[in-house]
Amino acid sequence: MPRHYESSLALCPFYRMEEKTAIWCEGPFDSALQLTFDTEADKAAQRERRCCNAWTECPLARTLWAQYDELSELRRFSRPKKYLRGG
Repeated sequence: MPRHYESSLALCPFYRMEEKTAIWCEGPFDSALQLTFDTEADKAAQRERRCCNAWTECPLARTLWAQYDELSELRRFSRPKKYLRGG
């Protein structure tokens, strides 16, 4: 059975957990994505490069961030407008 753990160094808001040769990230629409690697060293290099440092350059993080931006725009335009009456 795989052992899951979290990196306290991960800065990416979409990072969830990891296993020996896999990193789990938040996926689109309340799902999860598993990124698998050939070796622990490959996984560690990816975690260091993206999850713990330049997460804004990660293609997955950019896609998810854009999804949240879209949702916030939709929510902004779907709110009922309140009109103030002048006296």
